Amino acid sequence: MIVGYGFGDEHINAVIEDAVKNAGLKLFIWNRGVKSILDREDLRSFVTTESLIDMSADTVAEVFPPDQEQTEEYKRIFSRFFGYEAPPG
Repeated sequence: MIVGYGFGDEHINAVIEDAVKNAGLKLFIWNRGVKSILDREDLRSFVTTESLIDMSADTVAEVFPPDQEQTEEYKRIFSRFFGYEAPPG
């Protein structure tokens, strides 16, 4: 899970790309600007439908509100990332 990283550092991108291509890394991108990330030509070699588990553009406060309610986005992120439904409560 990549949280808040905008893919602006080539040396970090190279490590992520290598892990995707050579070790089967799957990506869950959580970033307010995720749509612009997906439009970037320089990332298309490794941010693909095969490598991308899912993404979210919600803020941390929206997903984890002060009342600690399990939001729908929390449940969606949990199930997409871990592969099963979030336990209640």
